[in-house]
Amino acid sequence: MSKIHRVWMAQLYPMLVASQSPIAHSLYDYINDAAFVARLVDRSLNGNSKEVRK
Repeated sequence: MSKIHRVWMAQLYPMLVASQSPIAHSLYDYINDAAFVARLVDRSLNGNSKEVRK
């Protein structure tokens, strides 16, 4: 999910905003919420270690 979030923030969201897409802001919220939940689930399953997982 972190890769999807990075691509979203770097490429997709700016493109939607530049094209004045009406769904840009609602998708922004959904993608950010999903990335947050994915991090919580990962930490819950794998512990709170500082090790970076790929």
